[in-house]
Amino acid sequence: MNRDDPRHEDSHHDLKIMVVSTQKTGNTWLRFMLATIYDLPTVELPYSFDADAANAFGDRWILQQHLLPEPDLLEWAEQNNVVFITTIRHPGDVLISLYHYVRSFKDKINFHDLAILAQDDGNFGEPVREVVRTQFKEINAVSVDWIATGRTHVVRYEALYADPVSTLVELTGAIAPVSLDRIERAVERHDMGIMRALLQPQSAFFRKGGSGGWRDVLPADLIELLRTTEPYPSHMAALGYTLSADDPWSNLPLRRPAAKAGFLDRAGHSKAATSLLKAIYLSFDSDEAARRWPDVHTAAMPTSFHRWLAALADADTYPGGDLPRLTNFAAHMHASRLDLQATFQDLYGQHRLPYLFWLLEHGVDEYQLDDTVVGPVRAMFAAWATRPDPGDPANRVPSAEPAANLPVLTNLAMFLYRDRPDLQAAFPDVYGQHRLDVIYWLIGAARGEYRLDDTWLVPVQQAFVTWAIRPDAGDPAGSSNRAQPHADLPVLTNLARFVYQRRPDLRVTFPDLYGPHRVDFLLWLIEHAAGEYQFADACVAPLRQEFLAWAMRPGSLAGRQRRRAYLSRYLLRHKRIEQTTAGLVIRALGALRMYRM
Repeated sequence: MNRDDPRHEDSHHDLKIMVVSTQKTGNTWLRFMLATIYDLPTVELPYSFDADAANAFGDRWILQQHLLPEPDLLEWAEQNNVVFITTIRHPGDVLISLYHYVRSFKDKINFHDLAILAQDDGNFGEPVREVVRTQFKEINAVSVDWIATGRTHVVRYEALYADPVSTLVELTGAIAPVSLDRIERAVERHDMGIMRALLQPQSAFFRKGGSGGWRDVLPADLIELLRTTEPYPSHMAALGYTLSADDPWSNLPLRRPAAKAGFLDRAGHSKAATSLLKAIYLSFDSDEAARRWPDVHTAAMPTSFHRWLAALADADTYPGGDLPRLTNFAAHMHASRLDLQATFQDLYGQHRLPYLFWLLEHGVDEYQLDDTVVGPVRAMFAAWATRPDPGDPANRVPSAEPAANLPVLTNLAMFLYRDRPDLQAAFPDVYGQHRLDVIYWLIGAARGEYRLDDTWLVPVQQAFVTWAIRPDAGDPAGSSNRAQPHADLPVLTNLARFVYQRRPDLRVTFPDLYGPHRVDFLLWLIEHAAGEYQFADACVAPLRQEFLAWAMRPGSLAGRQRRRAYLSRYLLRHKRIEQTTAGLVIRALGALRMYRM
């Protein structure tokens, strides 16, 4: 949320927080909650501390890293008023969490020596013991070393999991006090279930949480190894844990505040969509939320909150015109994800269309969004996508000129074209000689490359069909003069000419399109157009009708014999009897007739 948003209390300027701990101790979860509570941007440092990089972050930020308390880091932090926080967790549970983390992400992350955990058979056998005897000692020592400095706020994972509100009240009271409502909303917003739903495909990072699992999961000999092998006994003492089955930190009762966004569980959305809507609702102070949407806990769908989600975004000051607007849902979904903010930085400017296209192409499926949420976005984008491109000169051609018959490019066609350097290189003259190539790509190949809504393509498809079935203006058979030598032949369409010009192999096979190879090419096109080009039947039907009318037309004996030979070929292919005995006889007779002519 914007640090200057008047809905929030003071956002604590000049606050720099480093969460420095052993991995898998809840440091990522804590960082998320503190970033929300203090409205801090998250930054990243490499594994080795870099003062220059840290200085570039500014005055307000939060980061987490498994850094050791080296003197240069401690000195820099003291000079820059950095707050250190260290999370701790029972080493047995850390081991289990680390085990599952490596096995879940082994194909995405290079874990170096820890990769041996992925070779285990699932029973915490020898690969796990090898890690306990080696690398796990250093991993577990990070939090121990930070506690020894006396410079860090210590947060026990078990306390944070059991009673997150009280734990965060105590922590923020020592750093910079905030309201109880802000803490409660942050806890609910970063519930493990919500985070797993929102952080696809990294949801496995937040497995399930909890404490004390080591007692049931780790084999007895592995527990004994932790009990007797240094430095683990010393680590246990420093961290305040035991390997006893009644370890006090492994048996804490759970305490959670009443849910503020629980009404969304009854709204009928998918689990992922519910989690996203909860995050949006909980980004508002409770008093402000109650003022804006007073009926949400009792009203039927759609609630006032849902109506607000569907309304034009409060922050969208677009003055009007042709572009689709953002809804409150679209704007707040963008604000909820750092990756979207990084990719689409100018949300209300140059990245408006790319973001909306991403939302409809990927976001809808990623969150299983229903039309209650995304319907208005879809409708506005469809209205824009299907309008003619205002830059297309075909829009301004007088109807009497031949160019007026060309299919007009739509906003969607040009949006995708401008986003694809490969298309621009292949078809540089989009408003000229390559217009039809781009349109054909859009209604054909683009369907496989993008998740395009069928309604976005309707105007382009209709315009293409209208153009495709018109007679080819260059075909002499289309002349109204019946004395012309070609007047008795089937007329080719724009579609036939388009395919012929795009295919060098066809031009070699049928070199005289308007002469003796006309009908042979026409039969090929009727037979192969649907399979090779996926043209709609409406594009091919006029060619089929023209051929059949010609083939069955009365005339001289020689002319009838020629037409019937072609008709036999057509019927053979159309009825698919080429390989039957009857088919072979008919084909031989047809060839004989053609030979005699």
